[in-house]
Amino acid sequence: MNLGLVNYKSKDNSKAVNKLFDLIGKFFEPYHKRKNADATAYEIRVVTEAINENVNTVDKIEYKDSKLFLEKKAAQKDDEHIGFIDESLSQEFQKRAFQRHSAKIFHEQQNIEEIIEKTIHQLNGIDEVSDKVVDNDWLTKFLNSAEDISNEEMQNLWAKVLAGEVVKPGSFSLRTLKLIESLTQEDARIIEKFASRRISCIGYDFILSLNANGTKDFYDSNINEELLLQELGVITNTEINFFLESNEIDGITIIDVGDSQLIQLTNPTKPHQTINRLYSFTTIGKELIKLVELVRPSNNYLQVIATKFNLELGDFYYSEKNLDISYDTFNLDSLKNFKKLNVDKDKVAQYLKKF
Repeated sequence: MNLGLVNYKSKDNSKAVNKLFDLIGKFFEPYHKRKNADATAYEIRVVTEAINENVNTVDKIEYKDSKLFLEKKAAQKDDEHIGFIDESLSQEFQKRAFQRHSAKIFHEQQNIEEIIEKTIHQLNGIDEVSDKVVDNDWLTKFLNSAEDISNEEMQNLWAKVLAGEVVKPGSFSLRTLKLIESLTQEDARIIEKFASRRISCIGYDFILSLNANGTKDFYDSNINEELLLQELGVITNTEINFFLESNEIDGITIIDVGDSQLIQLTNPTKPHQTINRLYSFTTIGKELIKLVELVRPSNNYLQVIATKFNLELGDFYYSEKNLDISYDTFNLDSLKNFKKLNVDKDKVAQYLKKF
């Protein structure tokens, strides 16, 4: 680790990296001052507590060179003299307290700089950045939370958050930061898995609802994971139905599913389609999806989605990767990069009976 991060700004860096250095360079000086003030305040608190505990039993109190000296009062009887408190014990206590606090601050700083280094890797090569500045309150909250993150996998997650905010301030709300702060590795794994099963259509993001007997062949998830997402506030607590009007279909339906796309060439004579038993992603859930490296779902899962969107309306085609085809850019030549989805209707029907 190189602790001179704030001196790394260079014309050879991407615009995003230099924006990061502008940000941390301006912020780290007051941040360090605050940390130093915290250490001084802690030292004062330790000394004050020692004084308060001994104020009635000492004649003399002296604090010099970060050491506390206490001289006890003489006994009431002339033949009884208590003398001085053992200075070595007082000094050892202070030494241990200061060492522990210094080690804590060092560890926090180490965590932050490791996350910043990971953020630099995220931002390398990115030159398209917003001119909008990152909010100071947001950055303060980020650093205060990130300083406790030492697990490398979770540090990578926090680095993605900072990188996203540098490129486009406002990408992650304070509420999302608060949730990420409480996530365990297992929580993050489950969110990542469900993000790759997200169904996105005409601006709406949702997932299929599970039941207690959800089958791994099609969904590779279970009801407890779904309940966890609801508890975390990633998806809604109530099921919804998605109603797709015929004038929105316009001959095709484009559905993003994880790192894949489904395109249905629809029959314009059909008035609409309704997809039921869905959970919608919340605002926090949508922000978390930005942090996930999406994967292509299985063909089994794509078959279930195609069936839910009504196979009678037309054939479905799928891509091996999300090609970012939109309603504005689609033409029949686009299908050259897609394969026809063959649906095992009986197998899917058996699965859907469980809902």
